Amino acid sequence: MAGIFVLHSQNRQKVPLLFDKSVNPRYSIEVKKQRGNLHEFQEKAPRPDVGSLLHGNVPFTVRRPAGRIHLSVPGQGVCQRPDRQHRADGCPCLCRGAPREEVYKKVMEDFDYAIEKLPVQWPSDKYGRITKGAAYAMKARAALYYADWEVAAKAAKAVIDSNQYELFDAEGTGRYAELFWESQEACSEAILIRQFNAPDNTNYIIGWECFPTKGWGGINPTQSLVDAFECIDGAPINKSSLYDETDPFTNRDPRLEVCVLHDGEEMYGTTIKVAPLKSSGNTGIAQHGDATATGYYQQKWLDPNIDPQSTGWDMGKDWHVIRFAEVLLTYAEAQNEIAGLDDSAFEAVNRVRRRAGIPELQKNDASKPTYCGTQDELRQRIRNEWRVEFALEGGKRQWDIRRWGIAKDVLNAPFLGLKYKLVDDPNAPAEDGGKKCILYQGENIKLTGSRYSDHNYVYPVPQSEIDLNPALTQNAGYE
Repeated sequence: MAGIFVLHSQNRQKVPLLFDKSVNPRYSIEVKKQRGNLHEFQEKAPRPDVGSLLHGNVPFTVRRPAGRIHLSVPGQGVCQRPDRQHRADGCPCLCRGAPREEVYKKVMEDFDYAIEKLPVQWPSDKYGRITKGAAYAMKARAALYYADWEVAAKAAKAVIDSNQYELFDAEGTGRYAELFWESQEACSEAILIRQFNAPDNTNYIIGWECFPTKGWGGINPTQSLVDAFECIDGAPINKSSLYDETDPFTNRDPRLEVCVLHDGEEMYGTTIKVAPLKSSGNTGIAQHGDATATGYYQQKWLDPNIDPQSTGWDMGKDWHVIRFAEVLLTYAEAQNEIAGLDDSAFEAVNRVRRRAGIPELQKNDASKPTYCGTQDELRQRIRNEWRVEFALEGGKRQWDIRRWGIAKDVLNAPFLGLKYKLVDDPNAPAEDGGKKCILYQGENIKLTGSRYSDHNYVYPVPQSEIDLNPALTQNAGYE
């Protein structure tokens, strides 16, 4: 099995393995991202199945941003030059950028080996170790990125058919927010997790995410994200008679309230006010260094049982790297590409929608807003389901828009916040200078956006790597 040269050799990265106490007490290892060391790790791993899983996942994870990785061939080994300076005229090792197809083939081989060797489940006292289902799910994720629909659908279906996992609150009883609280870190939806154990290895997402001055303000949702959530009739907001632009959080997909903290809500004893006025306090637009720039705050993971100013910076809450909803949407997307409007694709995406409490997509009644009469209509609805179900979860969308080929359109579009207008009001508090704010009317906040070109599909090769290996070339567009 080929070894791997991973880019960014000067860095060290915590790679969560989550499977074997013989690695260390919290099941993680320090992987030095240096040439050949992952190959060495695979050979010395306490479990060869674990080594193969890492061996498959890391090149996929690295190639996705870098565009390529470097493979060593068994028998040729790693460059042994004392200064690790690879010769441009050839080395004992094979210092080359592997073609996309070759990388993908080896990634799939490693996943298959891990799938063969890993158990379906571990005993409860071995919580956190990786399972056969997790290996299948990781394989499905990689195949989806490479648009290998058959492999993605088959791997995702293997997870579904194993009956080892289920959506948390699958019947949609209104507990969806709890999925992101510490109490549900080991729920039935969790397929692959990254473990945290305070105080040795802590998760600080609540302290970082929470509004000022309870936290650092985190990520501010944009108007585009808020608008992506449907109304409760199952229609996009621009097609729903229920949508009221002046009261935009009424009659919406319940997941919107879980993800976005907005004006008038109370959290941690604070009533959120976002008007750009001094009377709004620290949570008002531009009223504090950590205040929202868009008029919205992030709410996912704000566990009401955890104090954001203390425990919120020092939690043991585990992170869901892959959850069952991802597998269902992977199957739905891949199966629709294989056979447009396939019944099983509808069922997979509708399991996610049922849990959220919104109407199911269907292909039989064109009079309803949930109707999908073509493969592309279902494709677009599934893509939006990816966006709202995994909103604000660890940068997933940046890879979705790349693999869908829409990153250039999405990232070059204006970045907008909510609408508001300031009007004169003789009864306004003196500190507000005779002004009051009317939210959801007027003009949208316009933010500095991003600039994305075709070559940004992949990242640049670090100059430090090119310095080490003159045979390396820079990715196109970054010369």
